[in-house]
Amino acid sequence: MLLAGAASPHVAFLGRIPGTKRFSDLERHPENEELPGVAIFRTESSLLYFNAEHVRRVVWDRLQRTANLQLVVCDLSGSPFVDVAGATILAGLHRDLAKRQVRLRIVEGHARVRDLLRAVGLEEQVGYLGRHLSIDQAIAESQTNAETE
Repeated sequence: MLLAGAASPHVAFLGRIPGTKRFSDLERHPENEELPGVAIFRTESSLLYFNAEHVRRVVWDRLQRTANLQLVVCDLSGSPFVDVAGATILAGLHRDLAKRQVRLRIVEGHARVRDLLRAVGLEEQVGYLGRHLSIDQAIAESQTNAETE
């Protein structure tokens, strides 16, 4: 059971908790607000070679059903470790989204996760990965950039 759970972790799609700047799982809390054109997901495990493809498939399936998608936010707060395969999946997601003029932002990564993502060049592709960037800030930044373009 442990291995099966690790190989196919829950991927939560998040919505804004009403009246706050915080986000939580839409499946568990359907009263959360979905933001138009924005998809936010959180993998609730480390992102590793044996589960990275599962995560990619779940995320991509959901993104295909999101109308007028402009921004995808990947919350890594639930992923204490990401290996090279996990980073590769995120880089591929960035490439696939960029082809559709959709921006990917990665937030809330742990220090070692940010270090690995920087080492493979992902920060240059998706933007600042620092510990101070929250989901709400990434959304606000994206909206500001869209208004100035």
